[in-house]
Amino acid sequence: MTSFYLLVSLLLFLVLALTLVVKLLARRSVAADFPFTSCETLCTPAERAFLGLLDLTVPDGYRVFAKVRLADLIKVSGELKASDRQAALNRIIRKHVDFVTCKAEDLAIAGVIELDDRSHDRPDRRRRDAFIDEAMGSAGIPILHLAARRSYEVAEVKRLLTDLLGIGTETGEDKGAYNLPGEQTVEPAVADYGECPNCGKPMVERIVKHGPHAGKKILACSAFPKCKTVLPYREPEDPELNEVINAPRFRMS
Repeated sequence: MTSFYLLVSLLLFLVLALTLVVKLLARRSVAADFPFTSCETLCTPAERAFLGLLDLTVPDGYRVFAKVRLADLIKVSGELKASDRQAALNRIIRKHVDFVTCKAEDLAIAGVIELDDRSHDRPDRRRRDAFIDEAMGSAGIPILHLAARRSYEVAEVKRLLTDLLGIGTETGEDKGAYNLPGEQTVEPAVADYGECPNCGKPMVERIVKHGPHAGKKILACSAFPKCKTVLPYREPEDPELNEVINAPRFRMS
């Protein structure tokens, strides 16, 4: 009887061991077929900070997308023979651009924005940038290169974007006014809204585009993203403007 129980126990042990081996082999097979892990974030910290600046400065009626494949922006001409077409496709298939602006109504491509850090000084990056510029030019897509730095003048970035998108026209006035299609002349406010209580830069009028405060006017520091101070909106002639420093604050992500 004791031998019988030993035999049964041995058989059960072998079944369990075999089951474990099969599961381990199955896991290894899955790992071999799908050897992937999450990148955690889509953008680098510098790119994410710059995207926040673009959200503030891109004109209404446009949207910004990050990390877009070059092959999603341009395509190879169908007039080439198959071998030449594949060779041309190979030159763009593994490349991407930093940011793309599109018209919100139909997502038509309006322009490309490249954030150039120190890595773009390398010879291989310069060759890559030259190729991207020529490719965009041949496809009729405007491209803007901005050097990565710690702080930006919001008004200057907005002017560069309107020039890139072909919707801004400089008037020559001292205050840097510019026209948007179908709208009245807009003059970005600087000193009229007071200074940032944290860094002393001029506060400017902005409209929140995302989150629970979307659609509301605010006063944002013109040194964004270096300074992310945001205050409740006050009209320039409001006598309580000097007391805005004591008002409740909220920050934009």
